[in-house]
Amino acid sequence: MDKILEFEELYEAYILCLRNKKRKQGTYKFVNSKLCQSLIDLLDKLNSFTYTPLPSNCYVITDPALREIYAAQFSDRIVQHFYMKEIGDILENELVDGCCSCRKGRGTEYALKLLKQFLIETSNNGKKDCFFLKIDLSGYFMSIDRKQISNKFLNLVLNKYTGKHKELLQYLTPLIFENNPALNCRYKCNEEKRSQVPERRKMQKDSCYGIAIGYSN
Repeated sequence: MDKILEFEELYEAYILCLRNKKRKQGTYKFVNSKLCQSLIDLLDKLNSFTYTPLPSNCYVITDPALREIYAAQFSDRIVQHFYMKEIGDILENELVDGCCSCRKGRGTEYALKLLKQFLIETSNNGKKDCFFLKIDLSGYFMSIDRKQISNKFLNLVLNKYTGKHKELLQYLTPLIFENNPALNCRYKCNEEKRSQVPERRKMQKDSCYGIAIGYSN
């Protein structure tokens, strides 16, 4: 039977979320305006299954390309950190060794070492030709079916999660992965610049496709 989410567990997720983000305005307000009460309010919503994500902030960046990005509210990022803290080890076991994006200990240096290893093995230590392909999929994030992603994570929770918060994770999965941040978002960008963003790099309010590219600065 599921146990209620304890304050200490949510506080741990808060600490993970706080790293390198203390200067952001939304973080500052959350931290300094009755932090304990804010966490208790969030805890109550999670335990009563009444939590829903707040409207995101939409920005436009130009580097490396002109595109929309979305920043979830700080309380929503705490929930996301809690979710990943619970299923992170399960997800790690599902990923292939060559998947290096956003994984601890698998940054650029690891990826280059892995590529070198593959080249040596495939070329028989340089005795025959081999090739590797460097590509960038245009509009990749905006083409992802959110429902499919949600279902994949829900299967992980149902079939492989053995912790005490299975029911809560089931509840949170569609809220996190099927949420369209373009709905009711708050635009924090110049409208003229936003109008220049190609449609393939925009979240559509009436579409089930597209995963938001987060804001990390």
